[in-house]
Amino acid sequence: MFVFVSIESPVYLNYTNVTSEIYLNYFNYTMTYRTDSDIQYLYGSVISNDTAEEKGFKDMENENNFKRQFSATDAKFEKNGYTGDIYKNYSEIFREKTESLLWMVSHCQTQSKRESYIEELAKFTNVTNIGRCNANKSSSCSNKLNCEIDLAKKFKFYLAFENSLCIDYITEKAFKWYSRDLIIVVRGARDYQKFLPKGTFIDTNYFTSPKSLARYLNKLGSDEQRYTDILKLKDHFKVIGEQEHAKIAYCNLCFKLNNLRQFRKSIKDVGAWWLENACVISNDTG
Repeated sequence: MFVFVSIESPVYLNYTNVTSEIYLNYFNYTMTYRTDSDIQYLYGSVISNDTAEEKGFKDMENENNFKRQFSATDAKFEKNGYTGDIYKNYSEIFREKTESLLWMVSHCQTQSKRESYIEELAKFTNVTNIGRCNANKSSSCSNKLNCEIDLAKKFKFYLAFENSLCIDYITEKAFKWYSRDLIIVVRGARDYQKFLPKGTFIDTNYFTSPKSLARYLNKLGSDEQRYTDILKLKDHFKVIGEQEHAKIAYCNLCFKLNNLRQFRKSIKDVGAWWLENACVISNDTG
């Protein structure tokens, strides 16, 4: 049994020519981030708190970070939104946010032209660039986890932009930052509502230009009621991370391999499946 495995987008998988004739009827299963794979190997997912409790999932990193920031006995906590049994003071969360947009990146030149999009976006709103692609190198994180926790407190939005604009390509950055008390702005996967609950994120596809997106973010970021309403809605959901999904993927693979009579198959043309109409070229950077 041969399995086609990839968690990289087709744009950056150049080492094997999967369109070669030798791969016709060669692979038996696909195992990728795409939802139409035989075995889904996702970077993450978002499910309701009720479903998470029912299935026994627990985002321990987010829970521990949350407990570090808030006390369950704090009299200021409101009861109109919660994580577990701990209530949040959303007004206090909003008041701590003194910065607008955060972008952390180390891959500087991309097929998606996210760097061009953000360069244009920065003309109309404040964008803080942290990482290898920051030209003046003035911003960095020495302790990444603690740094990200602190940044999430003071920034209103996180730019979870992918390096490719491909079907279902949504990586760990979106899920990691989704679980924090800010709002993610996404660009990459062609249909984000397959992965993220409606009303809990902002998709650049719904804006005609970086300028129109900036205007919207500036307005939303200055409106406490609208902004915190999104945070409250987000807290009805829980992120299942990449490690958990890796375990699920390999368990599913193991199950198929141990039941070949039921699951034996052959993929006629894996190259066509993987490449045809999978990715698009950016046309929204200006």
